[in-house]
Amino acid sequence: MRATVQVLDEHGLENTTIPRIAEAADLAPASVYRRFEDKDALVRAALLHVLQASSAAVRETLDPKNFADKTIEAAARKVIKGIFNQNRMHPRLITALKRFCEKEGEKDFEAAVTKITAENFQVLIVALSACKDILTLKDKEAKLLFAVMTVSTAIEVMTLEPSSLWNVLPVGSDEEVQEKLTQMLLAYIRA
Repeated sequence: MRATVQVLDEHGLENTTIPRIAEAADLAPASVYRRFEDKDALVRAALLHVLQASSAAVRETLDPKNFADKTIEAAARKVIKGIFNQNRMHPRLITALKRFCEKEGEKDFEAAVTKITAENFQVLIVALSACKDILTLKDKEAKLLFAVMTVSTAIEVMTLEPSSLWNVLPVGSDEEVQEKLTQMLLAYIRA
């Protein structure tokens, strides 16, 4: 699994092959085929494995108790930076995950990925809802969900789609964009 994720992260879905994965795992390709029917089965298993591991880390990191003494501004800034950095550090892996979900016949896989992703968003919303300065905010969970999804979508397009307007028009450095997204999120939830 680790070798598959490594190859996906380095080479993307299109250039991930069983021989390349086997080499990274220090195995013969035949050994991989004994365990997995084909590349798609291996990629599916590896991507679900990494998502499940990531989900466990999200639950641990985003414990609401860790946010009770934080302001929403500090928490939002940290979360946005984390999402941004994750996308910048693993663009091929994240793109492979997206593209694999779009493949014909992968509806069960897509449903599993969507479920894990939605659960992670809910964990994030609960954590942000615990921030000390928004405890009494009306409709805070709904506002936070919309704001975080909007910011996440902008980050995803900016970091994973080279031909998007985010990468064509001058919007600023990564740090400037993160600050603007933080201010946008705060303005929306406080409105």
